[in-house]
Amino acid sequence: MLAPLKSSVVRAAILPIGVAALVVFCLVEVLGQPAGLLPKPPELRSKDGTLSLTLHAGVTREGKNSFYFNGHPDAPTLRLSPGDQLKITYINDLPATPQERCLATPCMDMTNLHFHGLTISPDAPQDDVLTMMAMPGKTLNYTVQIPKDHPPGLYWYHTHPHGESYRQALDGMSGALVIEDIVADAFDERALFHLLNLAREDEAFVLVTTRTAPVGWSFAIRDLGSRLKALPVVVLTPPDDALLRAVLVKLFADRQLAVDESLIGYLATRIERSFAGARDVVARLDDEAMLRKRPLTRALATEVLRAPPA
Repeated sequence: MLAPLKSSVVRAAILPIGVAALVVFCLVEVLGQPAGLLPKPPELRSKDGTLSLTLHAGVTREGKNSFYFNGHPDAPTLRLSPGDQLKITYINDLPATPQERCLATPCMDMTNLHFHGLTISPDAPQDDVLTMMAMPGKTLNYTVQIPKDHPPGLYWYHTHPHGESYRQALDGMSGALVIEDIVADAFDERALFHLLNLAREDEAFVLVTTRTAPVGWSFAIRDLGSRLKALPVVVLTPPDDALLRAVLVKLFADRQLAVDESLIGYLATRIERSFAGARDVVARLDDEAMLRKRPLTRALATEVLRAPPA
């Protein structure tokens, strides 16, 4: 929803308002990737208010510390909404005898997690960087409650043991965490109303992302409701058949896998119609083909899709 922008400078009076809905994070899905860029990390989204995952700390073939997800040295991008709960089982697979050197003291390859920028509890089992610490071979269990009024935006999570975090984070033990969406009844109506007025006065743009259109919301400030309901709404729909097929071809090609059209057509009608669904099924089929030492065919895909995920 858009309201026009003349000035690139936002008045200082707006900054303390902290209206969650007005922090914009845009995700652009592209079919091509310029040479030399790092591969896009996997994305995980909350479902029914919860995002659960298992994350490992390990060492890459190059000898660098890294987060590992699903057996790969990846730090997944975590996408949640205000009010969601994030559950992470964090396993320290770093070696008990570190090969790297730390600045002040000998490295111990201890690790934990810090959720940078989130307004959450500093106590265990949330953002506790003091008492929650895993030595090699140990596991930490995080349960992070995102407040219902938490501002949307781009945040990040990273390892945070004092004396070692600088080395671990630079090596690759960090990832993006996105809080999405404006949620009905979870924002300051007065602040949003004043910001819309200021945007109109300065001919500025305001972009609001949400899973439900404001037309179905109730407002204590009637003028705010009428203004939001009058703004143009753009709905982002799942990819159509042609785009989903193109995405599947691109994802297989990224892994240097040549597949025939029958497999693409089979998958396009049986997976979740989303970019995340396409990424997940391609990764799963690639892993299963290597594990079973079989070519990637429609027959293999049929077996894999019928079996529940491990």
